[in-house]
Parts: sequence; structure tokens; C-alpha cells
Amino acid sequence: MWVMCVKASYQIIISMKRSLQNILGLLVLGLLSSCGATSNLEITAMEPAAINLEQELGRIGIINSSNPEVDASSKDKLTAHYRKQDSKLAQSGVTAALEGLQETLQADARFDKVVLITETPEILVGLGTESMQVAWQSIANLCETYEVDAIFALANYETDTEVRLKKTSYLALDLIRVENKVRGHEVTVETLIENGWRIYEPKSKKILDEFSSKQEIVSVGQGLTPVRAMENLGSRYDDVVYQSKKSGTHYGSRLKPMERKIAREYYSKGSPTFEKAHAHALDEEWDKVKQLWEQEVNNPNQKIKQRACHNLAVWFEYQNQLAQAIVWATIANELGNNKKVKAYLENLLKRENQDMLVQNQLVQTQFSD
Repeated sequence: MWVMCVKASYQIIISMKRSLQNILGLLVLGLLSSCGATSNLEITAMEPAAINLEQELGRIGIINSSNPEVDASSKDKLTAHYRKQDSKLAQSGVTAALEGLQETLQADARFDKVVLITETPEILVGLGTESMQVAWQSIANLCETYEVDAIFALANYETDTEVRLKKTSYLALDLIRVENKVRGHEVTVETLIENGWRIYEPKSKKILDEFSSKQEIVSVGQGLTPVRAMENLGSRYDDVVYQSKKSGTHYGSRLKPMERKIAREYYSKGSPTFEKAHAHALDEEWDKVKQLWEQEVNNPNQKIKQRACHNLAVWFEYQNQLAQAIVWATIANELGNNKKVKAYLENLLKRENQDMLVQNQLVQTQFSD
């Protein structure tokens, strides 16, 4: 009798367990069906230049007001060795950064004159950021002497190097050109370069822009001895000069409108038509996608109708027809309270304002030709 009771209890427990599993399964299925109703579409848009200069600033002077100082002290002799090299590399890096900026500005059609001023007044070297510290009279004198309207300055240039040496195994070719695993040493040299830039406009006595960037150079060498590993590092000089020039080019590019990628959400579920349209979207058959979404615009279900209008707004933005995108996003927003739809309309209106600035900048720089 006792055995039968135990068996009955066991069967009840098993039955309850299975019921609980079924309930949990249904809950999970419900959650999954409620999520993932949207998919992402990547759209290319033009972003206004980070620096919006006035049109009258057509003549530019470039100076080096940095004071590169490299701390060569280190308890580690190997690190100290490379930091001493950085003292010489910094001068070449500064020159490359200034050249990178000059070449970029010369390619900008809005500037009639771009001159690299090789002699910087001592009062401007290592200049602080507070406006009261800026020697405006010296900047004004530079502008008058070189007949320029504004001064672009490399405000700071700093390097910091760390070195790691360890024993390791690596593949090396023997005398008959066969790879063998050998025991040796590996040296890693990490150099961090930090650049700071400013733009001075003497008439308004304003710093129009201040920007800093960092680049990391990592060099790895392997060899049977630490000396051999160091010899196999390659040219740090070329790397430092390249990255420094790139930083100057990058800063000059901040004056240009730039392309950026925007992720937009469209509804891919909610109706069989949405799912069919999503399949065509994966194949980039956008005309078919639009036709299917247009079918749902007249759907008696208000939710599906709103989603279809939202999707059409995304389609028009993808086709670079921003005005039509705003029309459909407005219609979608008026069909009901939907935070996602409302946020998208706000983003479109913000982009519309930005596009006006972009077009003005494109006209100034003649990048639209």
C-alpha cells in the first residue's frame, strides 16, 4: 500500500513538473512573439562639419604652439631607451601633423590662402586654454604680418611609450627555409601620441574650436635575443610620422560635412505582408518592399496602418527623399500614441535642420561639384 502511494505521489509530481514546463514554454513563446517586431536598415546621411567657420575666414595661418616634452625617465632601462628616441621623433611628428593639416586645408575650396608659419612667438608656445591667457595681440600681429584671418594651432603634442619584454616561442625559418618553433624573446613597444588643436580668431578674440585626439602605435618584434627582437621591430619613425600626419588630416576634415551611417527600424512583423516585405528587403528588392507596405496603408487595423506609414517613411529616407519621409512619419505619428514612431519623426525633423546647414557648407566648400 505504501509503495502504491509513493508511486502515485511520484506520478503527481512528474505531471506537475510537465505542466509547469508547458506553462513556462508558452510564456517564453509569448515573449518571443512580442519581441523582434522590427528590423534595422542602415541609411547613409551627411553630417554637418564639426567646425562651422564663418565665410569671411578665407585666409588661414598655421602655427606650432606645442612644446613637446618627453619624460625619458624610467626604472626600466628598455623603456627609458625608447623614450629618449621619442624626443627626436616628436619633432618629426609635429612637422608631419602640421603638413597634414596644411594639405587638407589647401584642398578646401573656401580658403584662398593657407600658409604654414614656421616662427611662432614665444608667448604663444604652450599656451593655456583660458581666454585670459591667450595673447591676442600676438595673434593679431601674426594675422597682420602674414595677411591671414585666423590661426590654426597645434596646441600640444605629447608621446608616452611603454615597453614589455618576455620570453616566448615563435616560428622562424632555418637555413633551408623550413619553419621551426624556437625559443626566444618578444619585445612590444606601445607609443601613445596625443595631439591638441585650436583655432584663434583675433577680431572676436574667440577660440573657435578646441579638439584633441589620441593615436596608439604598437610594434612587436621577435628574436633569439632581446637585441634581435628589438632589431625586428621595424621602423617606429615611419609609424610615428604616418600617424601624426593622419591626425593633422583628420583635424582638417572636421571642417567638412561627413557621411555617417544611421540605423533605422522598420516593422518586419505584425502581418503576413510585413513578413513578405521583409524577405524582399533582405534581397534589397526595395520596389517590391514599397508596394507591399503601401498595401497596408489602408488596412482597417489602425496599428498595422500606422506601422505601414512608418515603414514608408523609412523607405523614403533610404531613397534620400527626406521631405516625403517626414510626410509619412507625420501621418504615422497622428495615427496613435507610439513612442518609437514619435521618436523617429523627431529624428527626421532634426536631420532636416542639419541638412540645411550641410547644404550651406557644401556650397561654401564646393564639395557638391
